[in-house]
Amino acid sequence: MITRADRGNSPVILPKIQYESKISDFIRTNKFLVTARDPTNTFQSKVRKVINSSKTLIPKTPNGNM
Repeated sequence: MITRADRGNSPVILPKIQYESKISDFIRTNKFLVTARDPTNTFQSKVRKVINSSKTLIPKTPNGNM
């Protein structure tokens, strides 16, 4: 497996098993949460709602459009 080093912009060559082990360790030590569904749509909807309701972030034009 050829990948980029953690620090710097150097390529690193690792055996696939070692690379997969590093990924598993990273996921385990950083306590990622596995979810049953993808929350992306929910987050996008919330962000859109906040942006659309903001009067200072994106001011509306006189005809009501952005």
